Amino acid sequence: MKMLPISFTQTKFINPINLLKAFLWFLLRGFQLRNNKKYKKIYLHEFSETKVSNLLIPEDVKFTEKIENDTLILIRKFKFITVLRYLFSLSRIRLIDKNFFLSSEASTRLRFQYYDFSNLVERDNYINLSIENFKTLKNLTSNKIIGILGTGPSYDIARDYYKENNLEIVACNSSIYDDELWNSECKIFCFADPVFHFGTSSEAYRFKDTVIKRFKENKFYIICPIAAFPILSNDWKIDSSYIIGLQPSTKNFNIGVNTDLSSPNTSNVLTEFMFPISAMISKKIYLGGFDGRDLNEKNFWKYSETTIQTLDEHKENHPSFFNDRNINKYYKRHVSNLSRQINDLEKEGYQIYNVTNTNIGILNERMING
Repeated sequence: MKMLPISFTQTKFINPINLLKAFLWFLLRGFQLRNNKKYKKIYLHEFSETKVSNLLIPEDVKFTEKIENDTLILIRKFKFITVLRYLFSLSRIRLIDKNFFLSSEASTRLRFQYYDFSNLVERDNYINLSIENFKTLKNLTSNKIIGILGTGPSYDIARDYYKENNLEIVACNSSIYDDELWNSECKIFCFADPVFHFGTSSEAYRFKDTVIKRFKENKFYIICPIAAFPILSNDWKIDSSYIIGLQPSTKNFNIGVNTDLSSPNTSNVLTEFMFPISAMISKKIYLGGFDGRDLNEKNFWKYSETTIQTLDEHKENHPSFFNDRNINKYYKRHVSNLSRQINDLEKEGYQIYNVTNTNIGILNERMING
């Protein structure tokens, strides 16, 4: 199904209740993604304005106690009967219940500023700015070899290899905490997760504060979902000439011939952001720091000591993101997507190498010393 949230395929439990929730999320997500209005009024269902400070609602959006045709309806606690009550206003419902299902709450909140509080002209402006910013970045990195840097236990080995060989590093996520990396003028940084990076936990706020601090010290290009562009420019106060938003695509999995800054919807920073942007810059790409998962791993995967982050805060603030997800399914799909991308790129003449030990078979096959 074209608009089906990718993470539904990774759900832990398939039962009638979850199927109903998934169908409802499918509808509500589709309505938000296809919305062409700029909402100026919000109705809060059974919660107060004091509970919306983390939603980043623009100042010109007003709260109302009367639901009209131009009113967005926010529901904080999910009940089927509540949805039935607003059945004829379903396209204007935004469900932000952290216990609802998978990443629905965090993803909906991430999309607010772009899809609900920006008009079509403003959205086009974010897209056009991203395209122009990428052109500038590509000129700055012409004739460079790319080193894509993961945050696994072998992170430090990969980082040092890239620096020693003068590769253009494409970094991501919690590598923002590495002083050594950012003291070396890293130019490209990717992040996208609605929980880990745009969530409401103290760990997510630590990430935000560190990105802002690093950017003030030495500007770099941020590769992110197009939906995050207004959050970064308006709330984080990042210079908009350094933001490159990628548009989600259900059609374009062939990232090597990408001309419109779209990326496949894979729910993984490597395959959705790092690989696409790298393939648009260079035809010679190294990977390192992508250790994959051990057979007995309970979390997503291990981090290096340099990039480690605390998951407990995320779990407390976004429980359904963790409770509803089958990590093994997620990982299996991730490896499949990565394998497909690598094979497709190599058919187009790309040279792809791996520089660190890994549990991911297709990367092991491309070890520089293997």
